[in-house]
Amino acid sequence: MAQLDTPRLRQLTSVPNLISLSRLVAIPLLVYLIVNNKWYLAGLFAGFLGFTDFLDGYIARKWNLQTPLGAVLDPLIDRIFIVALLFAFWWAELITVTILSLIIARDLILLLVNFGFNRKFKVEVIYLGKMGTWIIFVAFALMLISQPMAPNFIEAFAAAGMIWGVIIYWIAGLEYLKNIWSSKS
Repeated sequence: MAQLDTPRLRQLTSVPNLISLSRLVAIPLLVYLIVNNKWYLAGLFAGFLGFTDFLDGYIARKWNLQTPLGAVLDPLIDRIFIVALLFAFWWAELITVTILSLIIARDLILLLVNFGFNRKFKVEVIYLGKMGTWIIFVAFALMLISQPMAPNFIEAFAAAGMIWGVIIYWIAGLEYLKNIWSSKS
C-alpha cells in the first residue's frame, strides 16, 4: 500500500511550498467571491492565484528548492483549485454540468488508474498537461472578469478557451494514461 512520508520541516517551509499552501488556504475565499457575484474581484484573485501556481514552480526550479512534498502538493492543490472553481462556476451558472463532469472525470480516471497500476498518487507532469491546466485557469479568470458586462468578446473568448482547455486537458490525460501503462510494463 502507498504510504505518505511525513515531510521534514524544511520541505514544509520552503518558499515554493508556502506559496502552494497559501493558494490552498485562499481557495475558499475565491469560491465565496464567485458565489456572491463579486466578479471583478474574483477574476483578479483567480488570476493572481493562477500566477502563484506558475511562481511556485519557477522559484523551485530556479533556486533548486524542489522537494518531494512540493512534487505532490502543487498538482494536488491545482486539482483542488480546479474542482472548487468548477463547482462554484456551476453554482453561479457560468459553466454546464458537462464541462464540470469532463474535467472531474479526467482527473478521477487518472487518479484511479495510476493508483491501481502504481500504488501511488503522483503522476509525472508533462508540458501538455500544464498547458491544458493553464488554459483552463485563464478561461476561469476571463469568465469572471466578463460577467458584469453585457455578452461580449471576452465572455466568448473565455468560453472558447474553456472548450479548448478541456480538449487539451483530455489529450494530456490520454498521454498520462499511456505513460502510466508503459511504466507498468
